[in-house]
Amino acid sequence: MNKKIATSIKVGIFTACMGSTVSFFINYALVPMPVSELSNALHHAISGFMSGFMGGFMGLLLYTRISGSNK
Repeated sequence: MNKKIATSIKVGIFTACMGSTVSFFINYALVPMPVSELSNALHHAISGFMSGFMGGFMGLLLYTRISGSNK
């Protein structure tokens, strides 16, 4: 397998785990139980935004560290 593809898969799996962990903790600890459908959708949007940000940030961080060590 191509080394870049293997690295991308590893980074993707790691950042997906980080994003789901962040989403879990936001929904469990920070966001109260929804009282309506609109607040439920808003809570999902907040946790999706945070987990997406964490996944993207960690992916970029790992990519720059891995690509910097390959030079």
